[in-house]
Formats: sequence, structure tokens, C-alpha cells
Amino acid sequence: MLPRLFFAACALAFPVLDIRGAEPSAPGPPPGAPKELVVYPKQVKLVGPRDEQRLIILGVWADGRKWDFTHSATVASANAKVTTAEKGIIRPVADGSTTLTVEANGVKTSVPVVVEKATADMPVSFATEVEPILTKAGCNGGGCHGSQHGRGGFKLSLFGFDPASDYLQIVQSNEGRRVVLSNAEQSILLAKPALVMEHGGGERLPHNGRDYNRIRQWLEDGAPAPNAKSDPEVTGLEVFPKHRIMTPGERQQLAVTAVWSDGRREDVTSTAQFDALNDSVAAVTPAGLVTAKEAGETHVMIRFGGAAEVAQVTLPFARIEKFPAVPANNFIDEKLVAKWKELGLTPSPLCSDDEFLRRLYLDAIGTLPTPEEVRKFLDDPDPKKREKAIEKVLERPEFIDWWALKWGDLLRINRTALQEK
Repeated sequence: MLPRLFFAACALAFPVLDIRGAEPSAPGPPPGAPKELVVYPKQVKLVGPRDEQRLIILGVWADGRKWDFTHSATVASANAKVTTAEKGIIRPVADGSTTLTVEANGVKTSVPVVVEKATADMPVSFATEVEPILTKAGCNGGGCHGSQHGRGGFKLSLFGFDPASDYLQIVQSNEGRRVVLSNAEQSILLAKPALVMEHGGGERLPHNGRDYNRIRQWLEDGAPAPNAKSDPEVTGLEVFPKHRIMTPGERQQLAVTAVWSDGRREDVTSTAQFDALNDSVAAVTPAGLVTAKEAGETHVMIRFGGAAEVAQVTLPFARIEKFPAVPANNFIDEKLVAKWKELGLTPSPLCSDDEFLRRLYLDAIGTLPTPEEVRKFLDDPDPKKREKAIEKVLERPEFIDWWALKWGDLLRINRTALQEK
């Protein structure tokens, strides 16, 4: 059924997209005040002394347009003895509950906060805290210590897939000279990436920065080893916002939440990896700040702890106030029409019968119709002749051969490893 619907959608409509051109760069938010502020997450729960939560603050206008106020909004804690709110990142001070007041562009909203175990003695975890820092910094990438033979006599597992091996390499190999537990800041593990010592890989951990301090605390905790039995694993990632429709020059901060196998949820925006799949449409910084560039659509890939998720970024080619009526013959057409509306594109009028037959044959069986087939089709008065032509072509043996070849190319099938056809 699906192949027939696919070819019906492609052959019956087969639009030629009309690109209207990009809108000018947006120097600021839409005019007027937003109807409301949407804050992610709706409520904050911090567990442990090192937990943190980045707030994403979106202004939503009455016509549906949105603007990211994450880096310009004012966030204040009603009780500074419970939490701090610095640059939109909430950190614990003491156990208790309080409320955050968020204000942007003249609109206010509030977010409840609960803090637990703020002063508890919770050693830094090598597997869930140190490894992600090394991965984010690129230390265990294929071009550095994660390569087949490592670098400079120091080898880590690629992207930290083997914490136990990495722990041995860091703490015990090379006579343990990479760590100094009695004076953490003298450890090569910290001194080289912070450029306190010469490092061929350049600065990877800014001195006294968040990640530097986290690894230093791990060393001061006695460099506890990973435990495969008790260390939780990432079961999934959530990204907010999942999809944004933007204009050139607009920016959007992303927030990433890791869901762990023990049920805990953690903001891992600081140590997640971000990659834009099409830099010409939108770019992204290592901190997850997306900048929209040119009209089109792309995705930002987010990776953390072996899991991956994507955020979709759409820059419409135009704003179409009244979209023309487009007939939908099946659910694929419905999805196409929805995407055209989102991108600000309109389909061309329905193609002629001879164009339809040529496109059908080329798409379905990779060949052109014969002159006799063309004349017979053009002379057919049946209003459903296009549907009948699709069904007829899909029954031809060339359809199987053509699409087997296409899938063979896509899957890179090697004919020398297969039996005779």
C-alpha cells in the first residue's frame, strides 16, 4: 500500500516549488509584548550539591510567533538562601523550596523550585560526570587520545565507551603520574588541558571553569572508580525546544535533559555535544546556542552518554497569509502540504497528462513510456486514468528491478557477496 501511496503523491501532484525569497534579518523580537512567557522546565527540582538547571524562556505572541529571551530575561530567586539564579542557570544553596520570578519584555511568570540534598556528601562520579566532560572537550575523540593508538602515550576509549579502562589509564597507568591526589591542581590531567603545562591539544578546560572544578573535586574526593553495577546509564535525551520556526539572524538556546536508568532527570546542556547538520541554514555553538542563517530546514544533533536526539530548525522562505487550497489524495500529500505551509512554499499547478506519464515512468521503473503508451494514455477519457496508470506501472517487473537497484545503492550492497539474481 505504501509504495502506491508514495507514487500517487509524487506523480499526481509532483509540485515544482516556488521559492519566494527570504525575509530580512530580524533585529529584535516581534513588536509589542508577548501574550505569555513559556519557561522550560515548568518546575525545577535540584538534587545534590552539583545539580543545576538551565531555564529556556520563550515569549509567545498572539499570532503564534516566538522569541528566545533566555539570555536577556531577568530571573530572580525569592529566597537566595535556597537557590541562586545566575545567567538563567539555577543552582542549589540549601534544602527547601522557593519560587523563581522570570521577567522578559514586560511580561512576568513564576517557576517553583525544590532543592534536596544540597549539602550532602556526594562524591563526583567518574562515569556520569568526568567522562562526559572529557568527551565534550574532545579528549577522547578519534583525533586525540581516543584514536587507535592514543596520543602522547595516553589512550582513552573512543567517546568514553569504556569508563573502567579510562579510569585505569588516568589513575594507574604510567606509574600514576597523571593524578596527584594530595594536590589535585598539580595533576597532569588538569594542568595540561588548562594550559598550566604545555599541551599539544591546546586549552580544553579553562582554568577554574565549571568542568575544571568538577574534575578537581573528583580528584579531591580521592578519584573514586566507576562501578559498572551501580553507575546509571543514559536511557534517553530530551531537548527543548524540539522545533523552532525562526528568521535569519534569530537565536535560540537549547536545553538538554538526560534521563538516567535510575529514573533521575538531569540537565546536561553544559556537557552535551551539539552539531549542526547544515551550517548554511543554522549554526550552533558548543554551548547549544543556535543562530538561524538562511531560508531552509535543518537539524541540530545532540549527543550525550551514548544517546542522541535532534532539534529541528525551520526558516520559511516566505510568510503566506492565505495558503492556496491543495487537494490531498492520501496521507503523504497531507504531510507534504503541512510542510509547504511551514516552509512558506506553494506547489505549482497540476501537471499535464504527458508530463504526468513521463514522471511516473521515470520515478517508478526508471524508463520512459513508449510512444504508443503515451498516445493511448492521452486518448483515454477516463477521469481516473492517472490512478489506473499508477497501478499498472507498479505491477510491471521493472518496478521490482528498479527499486531493488535503488535500495542496493542506498544500502551499499556488494554484488560479489551475493548469490546470482
